[in-house]
Amino acid sequence: MIFHKAKNFEEALNSYTKVIELDKFHVKAYFNKGLIHRQIEQYFEALQSFSQATSIDPSFASAWYHMGLIYTDLVRHKEALQCYDKTLKLNPKHVGALLNKGVILEDAGLKREAFMCFQKAANLDTKIAASIKGRMVH
Repeated sequence: MIFHKAKNFEEALNSYTKVIELDKFHVKAYFNKGLIHRQIEQYFEALQSFSQATSIDPSFASAWYHMGLIYTDLVRHKEALQCYDKTLKLNPKHVGALLNKGVILEDAGLKREAFMCFQKAANLDTKIAASIKGRMVH
């Protein structure tokens, strides 16, 4: 974790790999490896790490969310939506998943569904309500 915060990504990855060698079910080590891989744009490796985390703990909403972010980055919207839906099933108040799902739906022309996501997000976080107000007009 110290290496991760210091942005010494190679050392951090090595540390998490050692943790996993000692405990192949250490879900946070897989998750943290995924975060690092995503940060250095190693998307395939990040997806592998997050997928391993969700295999160990299917209720790990943050891992599902971060997989959704990667699929969004890769413009693989179907997979991204599946991950955001899984995140929201586990944590219905996940504002980031609601917003990202809304953007994808809006881009796909599904304005009503997007509006519902934006409205839920605004109800959960009033600070973002003003910034998404234009998107909430349907």
